[in-house]
Amino acid sequence: NRPRPQKHHFPYIGLMACGACGCSITAEEHRKPSDRRYVYYRCTKKRGPCHAPAVAAATLENQIREEYGFEGTPIRLLVRKK
Repeated sequence: NRPRPQKHHFPYIGLMACGACGCSITAEEHRKPSDRRYVYYRCTKKRGPCHAPAVAAATLENQIREEYGFEGTPIRLLVRKK
């Protein structure tokens, strides 16, 4: 079996786990009719129900900056491109 081709690039996939249940985190992209793009990270719920809320990409980036002391650093400099 070949891996499915990726349609999106979500830089934080595989770097963290759900704080509530320990499952991996996945991302979803939503687009409004105005073509505005929204990216959310959420629990995969592979081990059963999980009530952890989805987190917007911008909120997650701010949490990463605060946690690791990168305030003021553009997030694109912190994530290695594939």
